Amino acid sequence: MGCKDDIFKVQTVNKEEAWELFRATVGESLDNNPDLSHVAKLIVDECKGLPIAIITVGKALLPSNGKHEWNTALQELKNSLPENIPGMEPEVYSCIKLSYDKLDSDEVKSCILLCCLFPEDYDVPIEYLVKYGLGRATFRNTNTVEDVRNKVHSFIGQLKRRYLLLDSLKEECIKMHDIVCDVAISIASKDPQRFMVRSFDAEDGGGGWPGDKKLQTKNIAGQFH
Repeated sequence: MGCKDDIFKVQTVNKEEAWELFRATVGESLDNNPDLSHVAKLIVDECKGLPIAIITVGKALLPSNGKHEWNTALQELKNSLPENIPGMEPEVYSCIKLSYDKLDSDEVKSCILLCCLFPEDYDVPIEYLVKYGLGRATFRNTNTVEDVRNKVHSFIGQLKRRYLLLDSLKEECIKMHDIVCDVAISIASKDPQRFMVRSFDAEDGGGGWPGDKKLQTKNIAGQFH
């Protein structure tokens, strides 16, 4: 993927701090649900003290989902492993993958995968996502550009709440964390009917982004469902 190993050297927190971060992320309702306490602590243990993993999985789970769904999430965290992402912490991959899998619809998933069209750490104009979504007929039940725009803004809000997308300092733009970007690329590469994923370097004749001659980028081409 062309990623530098030091991207994934994430600072960890101790067990008590990890639990408090998870509780703060999930919300106070967790304290009122003793049935979830045991499995919740096991889920936090799977995050290995990595804040991005704790926050991402915390955003994906709701106490109202019930103990059985939380137990299923725990098993998914244990079984999901990164492939073809040098230096990726398995715990980080499994937590981000779980958050992706629990998104409400394929349309929301398509929205975050659209963001992989852009280089890492790129300020992605929301209007670009609107245009790509419109051009690829990504979103159902949309008859006008404004319909698509409304959906994209709604999906971006959901993805921000899941910590899968971040605010940008540029107006009307969003960003994707480098780690989330690489997990999303890995997910897209396993679904050939949704995307064809290719990494390339601008200096090797891959095209490239204006003003970013040395930046290794990721290009997704193909049709959405």
